[in-house]
Amino acid sequence: MITPQEAFLLFEGWRSANALLVCVGRAFDADFVLEGTIGSLSEGEMTILSPDKKGMVTLRLGADLEFEYRDPRDVPAFTAREDVLSVIAVISPLRVPVPPPIFPPKREMTFLLELDARGIRGSKET
Repeated sequence: MITPQEAFLLFEGWRSANALLVCVGRAFDADFVLEGTIGSLSEGEMTILSPDKKGMVTLRLGADLEFEYRDPRDVPAFTAREDVLSVIAVISPLRVPVPPPIFPPKREMTFLLELDARGIRGSKET
């Protein structure tokens, strides 16, 4: 588990370094993938912009979110890449109260994958 303060410091480091990220998520019945960099960051939200600035994903950083380090293999529907440096899961709370079921409903997750901007590790000379 990562505290919200630790996650914000990590995001700030990514923003300052202009780190290349892939944002992979699912919200209700929609899946999305966006590669880009952090265009803006505040304590309330973070926006990831595509390189051409035509696509974006905005994550609202509410106090009810949870953050975890994850393995790239945990990211659903994402083709494994060798250039992934780290993965942070942003976990949303259940928004609709439900009686306790036998199997708890899945929570929405968005994954942020930091990529090695030099390409696949070890494949290019720097």
